[in-house]
Amino acid sequence: VVDLAIPRRRGQARSADDPGASALLLARALGLWRGAPLGGAPDTEVLAGVRTRLMEMRNAVVDDLTDARLRLGRHPALAGELEQLVSEEPLRERRWAQLMRALYGSGRQADAMRAFQRARDVLIDQVGAEPGPELRRLEAAVLAHDDAVLLRSPGAAQSPIGHGFRRQGNFRHPVSACIGRESEVGSVVALLA
Repeated sequence: VVDLAIPRRRGQARSADDPGASALLLARALGLWRGAPLGGAPDTEVLAGVRTRLMEMRNAVVDDLTDARLRLGRHPALAGELEQLVSEEPLRERRWAQLMRALYGSGRQADAMRAFQRARDVLIDQVGAEPGPELRRLEAAVLAHDDAVLLRSPGAAQSPIGHGFRRQGNFRHPVSACIGRESEVGSVVALLA
């Protein structure tokens, strides 16, 4: 318990400054986790509460690690993992938001919007409530092609849609000297003729 809780606090403190160090520390903390909490202990009301608390702590570390990995730009690698996590615990809105970010960061805007719709359907069917403000803001940001949803840190590996450039207009890739080179194209056409 101590080993899991201390790295989580350190990871939260570092995540904004150094997501790589945070991810490493949180992954090491999860590596210490072995099986069900208090496995083999008798089922009592007191122990059930302790087990629930320990599982919540573990889930918080998983979520913090996922956020750190998103900040590192590892969106494509996370998409499949997050699909599994949301299917295991579909009422965790934070994980739906992480899935939407991973899909959008992988260049899959339509899939990110489908994930929002699935989250909405699950929440309405099982809880009778609409998604919370974070998911609704994320939906609007994905619709607006706002790359701020990616949570990328400066110097992070770039996802397919950002390429390290600030998007201007509707172009997914930076406009560079490769575009609009009519004289060079004309020279190549003349040489081929």
